[in-house]
Amino acid sequence: MSDSAGQPNDAHREQHAISSLAHEIGHPIDVVAEVYRAELARLKEGASVHDFLIVLAARRTREALLGGSDAADAARS
Repeated sequence: MSDSAGQPNDAHREQHAISSLAHEIGHPIDVVAEVYRAELARLKEGASVHDFLIVLAARRTREALLGGSDAADAARS
């Protein structure tokens, strides 16, 4: 999936980030996707610039899932 300039669209980038992160940290894709989407939604709420939200959401997801179950549970709620 690409935009008119031939660049991958956000949905494709998000799916790639989720897949890569799941592989990197050894968690199931569905768990990573759930935490990632919660983090992305939280970041989008207050963001005036959206250029780096995918990178920030991936970092926060990694921290939540590797930081312990309390962090992961908080990210999912």
